[in-house]
Amino acid sequence: GAQVVRGAREIEQAADREQRIVRRNPGHVGARGHVPLLPLASAPQLLHLIDLESWRRDEFDPERSGAWIAMLLEAGEEVLQRFLRDADDDLLVLLFQKWARVRQIEIDDTPDRAGHGETEAGTELGFLSPDGYHRFSPLIPEHGPAIRRLAEVFAATWPERCRRVVWSAVSEPSAEVEEQALRWRQSRLEE
Repeated sequence: GAQVVRGAREIEQAADREQRIVRRNPGHVGARGHVPLLPLASAPQLLHLIDLESWRRDEFDPERSGAWIAMLLEAGEEVLQRFLRDADDDLLVLLFQKWARVRQIEIDDTPDRAGHGETEAGTELGFLSPDGYHRFSPLIPEHGPAIRRLAEVFAATWPERCRRVVWSAVSEPSAEVEEQALRWRQSRLEE
């Protein structure tokens, strides 16, 4: 409860201080300087941090959220796993919809004999998901390796949940998912 909020607020306040420094000195390390602190955060603290950093008022910010997910990965897979364990599915669906921009590979994309012809390296359309049935076309191409690793860790640790989240990301209307994720976020922040 209060300890989680206090810890997440400390991380957030440190990030705010860094943002002010970055504005005055663009060469400064910025939020990346907090990567060493992330392994010390509990799962609820990580989720609280993502809740605070991923939304601008009532709108999900996929670029900012994705950058924080990439930093969680930079801090170590166990940090990402802690976050994934506590994150609600709607938040993860939003990440896959708006940041990773996951799409199902259509039948028309697959030649009759040799499959779809895509490899893990990808094409100009994006790159394959771990299950081989979906394609990621990252909002920010440089986040491609983080998206790939997020999907690999998620699929290896919670395969059924990952399939469910990816299916929802492909099939559910983004506006409805965002509205539900916002409700979950608001209820967490009220606690």
